[in-house]
Amino acid sequence: MTFYQTSMLYLRSLIFNVCAFFITLFMSIIFLPFLVLPMRHMMWIPKIWVSLIFFLLKHITHLTFEVRGVVPQTPCLIASKHQSTFETFVFHKILKNPVYFLKKELLNIPVIGWYFRKGGMIPLNRNNRKLPFKKLCLTALQTLNSGTNIILFPEGTRTAPGEKVPYKTGISLFYQALNTNVTPVALNSGVFWGRRSFLKKPGCVIIEFLPPISPGLDPKVFLTLLETQIEEKSKELLNEPSFH
Repeated sequence: MTFYQTSMLYLRSLIFNVCAFFITLFMSIIFLPFLVLPMRHMMWIPKIWVSLIFFLLKHITHLTFEVRGVVPQTPCLIASKHQSTFETFVFHKILKNPVYFLKKELLNIPVIGWYFRKGGMIPLNRNNRKLPFKKLCLTALQTLNSGTNIILFPEGTRTAPGEKVPYKTGISLFYQALNTNVTPVALNSGVFWGRRSFLKKPGCVIIEFLPPISPGLDPKVFLTLLETQIEEKSKELLNEPSFH
């Protein structure tokens, strides 16, 4: 990469980061009055925000994405590879009003945390091993019954492309308790938007939905199958061309 290309990469990333910050700040403030409305009347807000973020990504950093596989048409758990901040919002572009399992601490962020709560996000306390699992399952079941998909990152943290960490057993517990399909998702977002990275590299992120895993498997068998499918496909995607 030449000096000019490197300079432009940093400049475009800077412009995107600044624009994304102020758009998020502006929208968080002007839409505060809507927090008093029922959740069903607010689902257009994240759609607008995500559309603006992707507009910036495409036209400033030249980063786009491609969806492969069969996108779930009925509510299920979606277990996604986690390499980047990218997948914490891209599913709002692909699915209808998805709900995420997220760290409980995120609900305590001023203003943004209020939107997370209003959006029905399901908090997990990773520092407390004695989680109110029945309550979490009830909340998740109500979410699925309302026609909403739930996103879960079974690794529990973002990992660099090619890096592998043991999957958390929590996903297998929910799989067993909720008796629902789990759709694995492989991706290569970390190639373009790294963990805690300032840079946003141009290219095309691939989000690939794999065949769903039906309920009824032994939890350990399920977890091994899920990890194998996601990791193998994500590794394949690292060899994809940067641009499409």
